[in-house]
Amino acid sequence: MELLYQFFSWAIYYFFHSFFADKNIKKRLQSILFKTKQQYRLFYTMVALLTLIGPIITSLHFGLNPLYVTQTWSTIIGVVLVILGLLVLYFSFQHFSPSAFIGLQNEKKELVLHTNGLHRYVRHPLYSGTILLLAGLFFIKPIEAVFVFNVSTWLYLPLGIRLEEHKLLKEFPGYKNYKKKVPALVPFF
Repeated sequence: MELLYQFFSWAIYYFFHSFFADKNIKKRLQSILFKTKQQYRLFYTMVALLTLIGPIITSLHFGLNPLYVTQTWSTIIGVVLVILGLLVLYFSFQHFSPSAFIGLQNEKKELVLHTNGLHRYVRHPLYSGTILLLAGLFFIKPIEAVFVFNVSTWLYLPLGIRLEEHKLLKEFPGYKNYKKKVPALVPFF
């Protein structure tokens, strides 16, 4: 039952993540509550942080049971995956201003379709980096909470990618061709 609480809390988090990222919801809420895109982005970031409270609490309360005993080899694999994941995330953010990403300042650049850097190899390097990071955390700390986080993320990603790409296809005419040439998450697959 405890694992269901954890899955449910992640489902709530991912629901709000996608719901408030929807372009129609953004437009509607911006017209009613917010004067600028920056204010909406800050609101979105705050909602993301607040909805993380549920998964964190359920993980700390229910998810500390180990699933297996770590070995040196699993820890080494985990550390390598975490480092790779962090590097992918770092290089993925090269096209973004972290302050603008979370809504602390206006985006200074016009939105463009990035097809260079890591985007040459995968369409969603932020997701790829997150997958590597989470897998690494599981090898380092194989507890229920990290397992549920991994599985929840893997279950959400196809939907998250589909919703994001639906938006990108409307925003960027060249995205359809880019999508045909570049894999979503894993290079060369």
